[in-house]
Amino acid sequence: MSKKIYLSPSNQSGNKYAYGNTSEMEQCNRIADAAKTALERCGFTVKKAPKGQDMSKSIAESNNWGSDLHMPIHTNAGGGSGTMCMVYSKASENMKYANPIYKAVQAVTPGKTEYGVREYPDLSELCNTNAIAVYTEVDFHDNPTIAKWLIENTSTVGEAFAKGVCQAFGVTYKAPGTSASTTSSTAKAATTVSDRDKFLETARSYIGKNGYYVCQTKLKLGAVYDWCCYAVSAIMKDCGFIPKYQPEVYGVAPYPARYGDGKTGTWFAKGSKTPQPGDLIFFKYDGCPTQDKYSCSHIGIVEKVSGNTITTLEGNVQGSGSNWAGTSTFARCTRYLSDGSVHSFFRPNWAASTASKTTTQSVSNTIYRVQVGAFAEKKNADAYLEAVKKAGFMDAFIVEGKK
Repeated sequence: MSKKIYLSPSNQSGNKYAYGNTSEMEQCNRIADAAKTALERCGFTVKKAPKGQDMSKSIAESNNWGSDLHMPIHTNAGGGSGTMCMVYSKASENMKYANPIYKAVQAVTPGKTEYGVREYPDLSELCNTNAIAVYTEVDFHDNPTIAKWLIENTSTVGEAFAKGVCQAFGVTYKAPGTSASTTSSTAKAATTVSDRDKFLETARSYIGKNGYYVCQTKLKLGAVYDWCCYAVSAIMKDCGFIPKYQPEVYGVAPYPARYGDGKTGTWFAKGSKTPQPGDLIFFKYDGCPTQDKYSCSHIGIVEKVSGNTITTLEGNVQGSGSNWAGTSTFARCTRYLSDGSVHSFFRPNWAASTASKTTTQSVSNTIYRVQVGAFAEKKNADAYLEAVKKAGFMDAFIVEGKK
């Protein structure tokens, strides 16, 4: 399945260019149109926000569509020169996409100040989107020379966006005039991604997010709580895995018994099995009874296991306030099986396919036509063609040949 890219060009018609009697909205929509064409040529599925659409509608549209990458496209003002990209946080999952996009666009734009990638966690299109979001300010439109260049080079900028996105996803960029069916004799096509991989990929997208995002933006709760368990629930909900792997949204107290009912998965004590990526991991602190699945203090997600070392994805960690939403974040952590705080695990009954796969299929320049009739008289051929088109095959046509 191809990756989904949502393009959200500026709707700021009042931001006038210093050249050309035009606006940020007009030119960013032209850039987005060019980027859409280039990305679709490279095999991505692309949705572009309608021109002038309110930002809140674009965020909702992107979230409902299930975007893999959300891309606000703007041009800047304020007397500078150079391109800048913004992300919710500089977590590795965000920078994986932001760095190649920034480098590709900065390389073609005239302003050469290296603004780089910067954190802006309060921007709505960065903190309220489910997908990884990379917000780009393409150089400065209040500089007449740069404004003129932008107007004359929207296709160049659109192609640069496509190159950056291709690099981020590990996809081969296809230049204009290149058809996906003629670039090579083989093409790689991704098949179904397993539920476990989807769960882990979604969890990684939460890195750097705080409890307000989890509890209020994602779960629509009226208050913010100790939120490690809510984070797991939000990720399950994002994936559509409630009640498939988790009966309902759980919060505050991460009791293993809630999960290990034997229907959605299996709970097991530390030492009884080797944990695997996608397992939930439970921790005990503050006198929590040993190996008691009715009482635990903290929960996370196993991302990787290497001997005694476990890499986890956890909410409500890495902050100056241990339990408060605004000061703790969702983060990648290193844990150790030998640590006394590691309590137990829950393994969801993941679908039979346990890994995403890539297949290789042949692609050639050969085409195959389907013939449905041959007639000696033209009127009979015309009548049959009309009947075929009425059946819904509107691309049918007549080819004249010899007997």
